[in-house]
Formats: sequence, structure tokens, C-alpha cells
Amino acid sequence: RIHSHGGMGIVGHRSRDITLRHCMVVPAPGKAISTNTDATHFASCQGLLRCENCFFEGHGDDAINVHGYYQTITGRKSGGYVLRVNVLSSIHSLQMDHPDVGDVLEFVRRKNLASEGRYQVTAVHLDAEEWQCVVELDRPLPEDCIGEFLCDITQLPRLEFVGCHVSNHVARGMMLRTRGALVEGCSFDGCCGVAIQISVECFWNESAASEDVVVRNNRMVRCGIMEPHGTSGIAVSVGADELP
Repeated sequence: RIHSHGGMGIVGHRSRDITLRHCMVVPAPGKAISTNTDATHFASCQGLLRCENCFFEGHGDDAINVHGYYQTITGRKSGGYVLRVNVLSSIHSLQMDHPDVGDVLEFVRRKNLASEGRYQVTAVHLDAEEWQCVVELDRPLPEDCIGEFLCDITQLPRLEFVGCHVSNHVARGMMLRTRGALVEGCSFDGCCGVAIQISVECFWNESAASEDVVVRNNRMVRCGIMEPHGTSGIAVSVGADELP
């Protein structure tokens, strides 16, 4: 149980195969707040991420946020491409995010977040001081690639959120930007935002466009109290300058 934390309750970054079973991020008896921000947050993970019969209450942001990062292509160097994650705040683990050799990257247009092909990483050269890396790919990117995105779809976990309970908190119940997700047998009660947000947007440079999401047999009550778009249960959205 986590009763009080000044940041996020549980953070996973560049991790693999995580299971939370009977985990509780809830306020202490007589208190109203458990964490200042997300109860749980997972970035650039792989394998299976499973939350089973967990309880999340009183947190200051999402119960769970699952995503990767959009790597901005900032230039060419030594036969490769210079990549940087332009996040509005520090990456959540305060460690550099980067692709690994063998990872599959999607080339994504910034204006509409549409994918225009996949490429495999053949080499990675890290520059921790500049918070960037140079990747070599199995074939060249388009000539006009500078300023566009690469999205590492290898570092996106499958998510199973089963039998969990989310209640009385700020923001969304779930923020999903991953490939392959099951949300089943859960309850969402008193979420200030939408219960489940399935989205893609570039404001936080968090990827990717979700695919293969199954939501079934859940209960959603009194959600969307402060949702600006008027959605209370499930929202599917694209936050781009132009829709693809």
C-alpha cells in the first residue's frame, strides 16, 4: 500500500513484464490524498504490463498512464539521424529515453501524427550530455524528415487492467497510448476527468497512436466532472494540427 507520496506512486521506465497484484495507492484513513500526481506511470516499457485487483484512490492525476515517446529528428550525423525527446518536463525516471538496436520505429508526421512506414534500428550512439542519440536505420528516412517524429513501437507494452477500482481523484482514470490493451471488470467512480482516455497527441511528445484496445464489462459512475470536452466514460481523440 502507498498512502502518501509527493510525486507518482509507481513509475516504470524502459522496464519489461511488470505485474501489480492487489496493489493499493489510497489515502491513509481520515485523509483525502494519496499521491500528488499519477498513481502509476509507465513509459517506454515492453512485454506485458498487468494490473490485477488493484485499488487507486485520491491521486492527483491519472490512475495509470501508459505511453512511449515521440523522438524528434533534429538532424543527420555520421550516416545516422539525431534524435531528442522534447518533453515539457523531465522524463519521468530522469533517465534518457532512447531506442535500442533491433527496435522497430514508426516514422510519424508531426502535423497529423500519421504513420508513414517502419524502420529497424541497426546502431545506437548515445550522447548523455546533450540528452540525445544518433540512430542508424535499415534504410534511409524521407528527405524531408528533419523536425518529424520517430516512435519506438517495440517499447510499447501490452496492457491488462483487470478487476481494478479507481475512485475519487483528479484527471482521467486511464490514459492509454499503447498497442494492445484489455480493460475488463473494473470500476471507475468519481474521476474528475474521463474514465478511460484513448488518445494520441504531441503536446507532451508522448506516443503512440493506440491500437487493439478492448474495453468490456466495466462500471463507470460520476466521471467527467471536470472534463472540458464533456465526455465521462470513454474518449478516443487525436490531438494534432490536422487530422489524418
